[in-house]
Amino acid sequence: MRAHKYFWPLFLLLQFVVLQLLGLFSPGVENYYSRGLYPLISSATRYVLNFIPFSVGDCLYICLILFGCYKAWMLRQRPVPLAQVALKLTRILALGFLAFNILWGINYVRVPLKKKMNAEHPYTRQELEAFTIRLIQRTNILHLSITGNRNEKVVMPFSKTDSHAKVLEGYERLAADYPEYAHDGRSVKSSLLSVPLSYMGFAGYLNPFTGEAQINRLLPDYSYPATAAHEMAHQIGIASESEANFVGYLAAVSAENRFIQYSGYCMALRYCINALEIENEDEIDRWKEKINPGILVNFEESKAFWSRYDTFLERGFHWIYDRFLKINQQEDGIDGYSRFVDLLVHYHINHPFKE
Repeated sequence: MRAHKYFWPLFLLLQFVVLQLLGLFSPGVENYYSRGLYPLISSATRYVLNFIPFSVGDCLYICLILFGCYKAWMLRQRPVPLAQVALKLTRILALGFLAFNILWGINYVRVPLKKKMNAEHPYTRQELEAFTIRLIQRTNILHLSITGNRNEKVVMPFSKTDSHAKVLEGYERLAADYPEYAHDGRSVKSSLLSVPLSYMGFAGYLNPFTGEAQINRLLPDYSYPATAAHEMAHQIGIASESEANFVGYLAAVSAENRFIQYSGYCMALRYCINALEIENEDEIDRWKEKINPGILVNFEESKAFWSRYDTFLERGFHWIYDRFLKINQQEDGIDGYSRFVDLLVHYHINHPFKE
């Protein structure tokens, strides 16, 4: 009986130890899980759930929350020893963590993209500035080709749901050069929990248990495709947030549709401008003067959107997610998003923009 009492805590601890050990054998994880077992699991779950028009993963979480509230209410009616409650919670956590890792989480310890790209050394200020200038020029030209007016913001001419197929077309074109990024496009859905996601500060998420890419449907139209591309990158086993941004960017700008390209370029440009601002805040106005005013209007849309939902809840959930990423060997935590710029600069040094 005592052995049973300690089984679940020990089983949970064992999983953490195994994950740490797997991190020492990233090439094996890459070959046997990320490129072997995971694509089979992912394709199977997404193929089944693709035919269900609403988010099964969101419904699952809603049911779990309601069930948890019901259990909490029952405990108030019939109190049980705290140790017994803790044991049951540990069992649920251990089983949930096991399912999470088998279905998706082991991707966290695959070979980092920066090693594959030989991009482990930091970029220089000069490299960042040179790339940002080319990126601004590229985005300005694309923006003007869409609006015909430097001062007008871009308005998407199709629905957010319609953008899923257009982003997939970008993945198909990307896979022609990089077959490892091939995507079947199944199970990309607007989240039923978009309001809570907004207050939590998240533009979307991948449900690791169902394989569904959930996109916050309240996002400004122009940024929605880039977010969809990011979450679709998670679906093909790109676990790191910075790497998902990078692969999503490549897919978006590879699309034939100019509006999808614009969304991808804007995402990259915002990150580069933020990186420049961190290094030298006094020069940020000089950089913004180079950008078409209409693009800045789109950027202000995003700023205004997130400002409406800026509460202590967002900061709390970001702190929790930061701890979660670090537990899963993402040493930069939520700041890993900024490593997107590292990958961008190094990639475009070797792959300049085509004129």
